[in-house]
Amino acid sequence: MELFRQTNAQEYAELGLEAPDLQGFLLDLALDCGRRAMEGPPEDVATMRQLFAFLESEFGHDPEIDELIETTFLANLPEPDSRYARVLELLGPRLRAARLRRFQADIQSVPAATVDFLYRLGDAVPGLRSRVVSHAEEHRGRPLPHAFMGEIVLEAADLVASGRGQVVRPLLDFLEAEYGADADVDNVIAVSFVEMLPNRGDRGAEIESLLGPKLRAELERQRSWPDPPPEPTA
Repeated sequence: MELFRQTNAQEYAELGLEAPDLQGFLLDLALDCGRRAMEGPPEDVATMRQLFAFLESEFGHDPEIDELIETTFLANLPEPDSRYARVLELLGPRLRAARLRRFQADIQSVPAATVDFLYRLGDAVPGLRSRVVSHAEEHRGRPLPHAFMGEIVLEAADLVASGRGQVVRPLLDFLEAEYGADADVDNVIAVSFVEMLPNRGDRGAEIESLLGPKLRAELERQRSWPDPPPEPTA
């Protein structure tokens, strides 16, 4: 793991980036790579290709690194039916196979309450209905609520940032109404939506003002968490 950290930092330096903690960086990369690769300037596309190639080269040599890449990066990539799905073409064969294995395992372990929640979401928010259906078909009728919610939170923030907050209102009203009724559903909403909302000062952060009282309280609760201790150095 320490070798990966050192190599990781060197890669970032060569790309002109400051190296954050690995988990935070991989999560940010997974959530933002589709937009940067498809809508960003050419240098962003080149950066994504280099980073994906680096992760491919590291995968398969150390179980600790593999677990980090699988749970933080592969698990949060765009869905195959999403607007940013083309970024999945950057995955090398090892990462692609690991992602498929993880999805197959996830499908078997998804709580039934969260599956029902996702179908209710499609009924309550007509603009998302076809995507819920497509997502379910992609995963053999057993959708992955965490993956789906982690994707639409970014789109919701973009809509608010572009002045179309009214489009997001039905989604936020639905999540507010659902929150607090089931622990598994609450986990999906808290972890894959609320926790992924933009930080204050970031693009789309205005979405916070549209949250209902329960979601806003959850956001404030998460913000009160202490910062994690720094990783030990060699």
